[in-house]
Amino acid sequence: MYIYLRIKISSYAVAVVKQLQDSLSVLSPELVPVHQKLVTIRRQLVTLAAKEGSQKAELKPIQEELRRIDSLSTSPVSCLRPLFILRASGASS
Repeated sequence: MYIYLRIKISSYAVAVVKQLQDSLSVLSPELVPVHQKLVTIRRQLVTLAAKEGSQKAELKPIQEELRRIDSLSTSPVSCLRPLFILRASGASS
């Protein structure tokens, strides 16, 4: 019985993951420019990470661009992000 339930749960989990992957495999047209910008930012960050020393001055414009992109979001998760950042940094609310 235990093995049967485990197989059922496992097959259900695989089906759910497949469904989620399928729903995320197509990017809506209005998100294409944002995706391209995020890919560019990721490449910039990889380049900065490969350099030696501090790159605070080079990180500032990237951080500002990420904040601008985040401000475009209408997701309720975006509203919670500042609270998460405060807690992660050790500040109390």
